[in-house]
This record gives sequence, C-alpha cells and structure tokens, in this order.
Amino acid sequence: MLGNAQFPLFLAPLGLKTRTVTKFKIKLKKCYSHKYRMKNSSFFLNKYLRIYNTKGISISAKKLRNKIIKAVSQAKKNYKKLKEPKISSIGVYIDIWVRKIIVKDIASKSIKEISIDNPPSSSKSLVEYFSLFPYELHEKLRKKLFNVEIEKRKKVWKGFKLPIEKIEKRFKRMVIEKTKFAQKKEYPHYIDMFFDKYKIPKSDYKYFTENINKTIKYCNQQLPKTNNLPSWFYSKFNLPCFICKTTSFPFKNLEEAFNSVTKEYQILNKFKNKIDIKQGKESSMFYKEETDHFEIVLDKNLNTRHQIMDLIHELAHTIDYLNDFSKKISPMKKGSYQNEKKALKIEIAILKKLAPSLLESTFTEALLVFRRTLFEIELYTNPNQNLRQLYALTFNQCFKKAKQKTNPLYILDERIVFRPFSSLPYAIAQCQVFSNK
Repeated sequence: MLGNAQFPLFLAPLGLKTRTVTKFKIKLKKCYSHKYRMKNSSFFLNKYLRIYNTKGISISAKKLRNKIIKAVSQAKKNYKKLKEPKISSIGVYIDIWVRKIIVKDIASKSIKEISIDNPPSSSKSLVEYFSLFPYELHEKLRKKLFNVEIEKRKKVWKGFKLPIEKIEKRFKRMVIEKTKFAQKKEYPHYIDMFFDKYKIPKSDYKYFTENINKTIKYCNQQLPKTNNLPSWFYSKFNLPCFICKTTSFPFKNLEEAFNSVTKEYQILNKFKNKIDIKQGKESSMFYKEETDHFEIVLDKNLNTRHQIMDLIHELAHTIDYLNDFSKKISPMKKGSYQNEKKALKIEIAILKKLAPSLLESTFTEALLVFRRTLFEIELYTNPNQNLRQLYALTFNQCFKKAKQKTNPLYILDERIVFRPFSSLPYAIAQCQVFSNK
C-alpha cells in the first residue's frame, strides 16, 4: 500500500497538486471496498494513463481519474445484484470492470477512418491488398473449397481463377508495411509487438526457436499409428485430422462431454449453472462481468467432434479462471500466453482422465499451429521469397510423411492474412508443455 508521502510523489508527474491528490484519495476511499486497497487505485491511474500515452491518445489525469471512480462505483453497484455463488471477489471484480471500461475507451479512440481513395502511406498496401482480395471473398472461397470432398478440391481451386502472383505481390507489400509500422513503434521486428501483446517472455520464445524441431519430432511420435492413410492425407488440399478419422469417439454429444468434465472437477461443478454455451463464428471463452457468468462460444462451422474438443479446451480455460478467482487473482492480468499454457496443461489432464484415446489425435492440431507459426516467422523475417514454396516446406517440417513442393493456400488462412501471429501464444505454450517446462 502506498503511504501518504508516496502518493503525491506518484501523481506529481501528472501535474496534479497536493490538494487535488488529497481529494482524489478521499473520493477513492469512499468508492472502494475496504478490501480494495488504495495501491490498486493508484495502479489503475498510472497504468492506464501510460497506455493512453503509448497509443498516442491525449487524456488528462483528472478525466481519467473521474472515469475510474465512475467505473468503480458501477462495479460495486452491479456486484451487489449478482446471484450466489459469486465467481469473483469484490476486489478482482472491480479490477475486471475498470479494465473493460478503459480498454473499450482506448479502442474507440484508436479507430481511425481510412480513405480508400487517398489512404495514408502507412495503410496504402493494406488498402491495395483488400481492394484486390476482400475479406468477404477470403471467407467465401475458403468455405467453398473445404466444404467439398477432397477429390474435388483441386478442380474447385482452379475454378476460382485467382490472380495468385498479383495477390502475392500485394500481400508481401502489406507484410513489409507492417514491419515498418512496428519499427516506428521502436520494435526491432514485427514479432516483438506480439511478445508484449501476449506477455510472452523472450526466454520462452528463444526456447521455442531452439527446441521446436525436437517438439515436432515428439508430436509426430504421438500420432495414431496407422498404415491405411489415404494418399491425399498430407496433400496441400487437406488439413490432416485424426480426430475425424478415428473410428470410435468417447462422447456422443456436447452435453455428455460437458457433464463428464464438470463431474470430474469440483470447482467447475460448483459454477456449472453459470456457464453458458453458444454457437458462433469462432470458439472462445470469456467471463461476462455484467452477469457473473462464463460464456463459451463454439465454432458453428465445425462438426460435433471438433466442437467437443473445443468445448474441452474452453472448459480448461474456465477451470484455470476459477482457480485464479478462488485465489483472488484476476486471470486477465496474466496475458494470453500464460492463460493458454495453463489451459493446455488442464486440457491434457482432462483427456488423460476421460478420453485417453483422443489425446494422441490432438497432436495433429498442435502440428498445424506450429506450421502456421513457423511460416509467419519466416514470412516476416524475409517476405521477399517464394511463399508458396515456404508454405509447403513448413508443412513438411511439421508432418514428417508429407512431401509438398508448393502450396498457395496460405492466402486463405484467415489468421495469417488478418491476424498475424495470433497463433504464437499457442505454439510457444505447446512447445513448453510438451517439453514439461
């Protein structure tokens, strides 16, 4: 807890007088629960003011102070309405509520309109790429290609008649532009931005680069042993999957999988009525502070087996969150990387207990994540290379039985094109966990 002498010194650089600081302390003391100490309120002001400044958003300490006080008041009021058992303590709950208010405000102030006719130099290549190959077309072609039988995909792909070389040139320019943007932000490389975003220690990334081939070898050794794989299993028009290929599956439906996991974990069973499961665009889990519920969204485009696998993963996240909440720790503070690492360990434990036959099938998914991440690392290290060949080589690196020579389908990978390095925390977490670190 900050003492009386420390508190004014902390706010002095913000241009606040001692009298203003004293009033601020009194207001905060009235707003905050006795369990929610003053050091947290000062931490809010310092941390979020720094983030606003980093984003180039101008805001006065007074305005931010009032925003924080209002958010704390809203959180306390809403907390009283929540039904028992409550997932979070009041202190952590306030932290989450304030964090969401501030993040939403920063996001709204960070949005900049871009003129398609006259885009700024920092966005020119992005506009050029998406004017040639719009987002909606990516999604449409991806679904059309992978929704048909594997034997028909080559014909479907040729039928798209895409100007691949033109698309690749604009894609490379977009990659170069992103690298320049990162360097303007004083990051040595584009990937360094994501170490900060996902809170990935540089030492863990170094371990990944030094041990990824060992981890890939381990994952290949864990894959189901079978001699009757079709000739197209490792072709460029197929995403290898042993989850779909296995003849037996331990769960009939989502409800059975949910009940099996909740029965196994007491902390999850206690709050199972506060877990809402929905269908959506992408599988995810998040805590909804307004209702004190967890919401698990499952990708509606996946088949039942893959939805069940995603459900188990998201329940692993839920267990991790509940463990943090029980210790009065906000899970949002850890960052995506640590959250994924913890959830992966829990997911493996769940599968070992409830569905050991499925565990070996999941290593295929890990290898696909490694492939994407390795491709992106090489891409942003040197975009001026043969990307179709690189995409094939990184696939062969991850799947030892593959012999691809060229593969242009990276342009349909939504994460590579629209959310580069979004798989990075998963890849590094998997490398760590599989190495028992």
